[in-house]
Amino acid sequence: MELVKSLKNPKQYQDLGAKIPKGAMLTGPPGAGKTLLAKEKTLNQMLVEMDGFNSTTNVVVLAGTNRPNVLDPALT
Repeated sequence: MELVKSLKNPKQYQDLGAKIPKGAMLTGPPGAGKTLLAKEKTLNQMLVEMDGFNSTTNVVVLAGTNRPNVLDPALT
């Protein structure tokens, strides 16, 4: 939820010196709800509000995996 808040109110976080993240990795065992969380809590809230992109648009890439140990280090 903190990620969603930072995307909805970036100025509030940037005024405190925080940087908006470029991505988030959801990890956990199969059936933990990673996909459901991404769909319900983040994507649905953000995509309906976006009607275009510009140089100041914050976009966060979400990834979900139950095997983070096999990912390329560039992804993590």
